[in-house]
Amino acid sequence: MKPIPFTLCAAAMLAAVFLLFPGSQSELRSAQSPGAGVSVSAAQTAKASSDEPAHTTPLFPSLSPASVTALSVTADDRRFEFLCDGEAVSVNGQMADGEVFLTLLDQILTLPVAACAAFSPEEGSAMLTLVLTAAGHDNTVRFYEGSSQETARVLAGTPEEPVYGVTKAWRIGTLLLVCDGTRIQDESGNETPAN
Repeated sequence: MKPIPFTLCAAAMLAAVFLLFPGSQSELRSAQSPGAGVSVSAAQTAKASSDEPAHTTPLFPSLSPASVTALSVTADDRRFEFLCDGEAVSVNGQMADGEVFLTLLDQILTLPVAACAAFSPEEGSAMLTLVLTAAGHDNTVRFYEGSSQETARVLAGTPEEPVYGVTKAWRIGTLLLVCDGTRIQDESGNETPAN
């Protein structure tokens, strides 16, 4: 029962990104071809800056990955329960890849969110719910469908002091892909229980 190496998981995630965003393949080839020079870099910079809403801030600017002790990620029929005990990380009671988990935390903590007007979501309509436990405090964030297929609305804060925002919808799918990438499986698809 050998775990799947991290490099294999990373290669699979990179392949998934290329399949989900086919334009990135041609951009990568253009950037690597001789003579691409400044014009390609300027085009890539313009695309990257137009990819996010204006005036974004990180979702959790004051939290560090080391302060996180638990993370719950729920979307439709998928649920990931992460527990952190020093260097050891588990997902749904099974051993998890610590490096991939740190990548997941980085994506969550630095997820760019732009402020938006208050909204009233329907009960139970969240596309994704995160509960991040750090320093003994639970931080809950819910993501809802946005005004277009390209955006997702974000509800954070507390019921007394809600915080409303918007981010790119593709980031939700990316978070779920990385959650899957934390699972360590052998050739038969079996996982190793956490100690």
